Amino acid sequence: MLKPRRRLIADANVLIDYVGADPSVLSLLARHTGALHVPAQVLANVDGLDAAECDRLGLIVVDPSLEQ
Repeated sequence: MLKPRRRLIADANVLIDYVGADPSVLSLLARHTGALHVPAQVLANVDGLDAAECDRLGLIVVDPSLEQ
């Protein structure tokens, strides 16, 4: 039986730090630790990172509902 992969949610502080240092670390994290989700509202606050770059890095941009 396969163990389900973890899902991680990145906040603005984490994204800003890694984008400023080396964005490829986010790709490694997503590939080896678990799916890395970025809320669209958080992404809007991170300079140097957009939806296309998230896709290239393997990050999943999500638009959470009010219930979430």
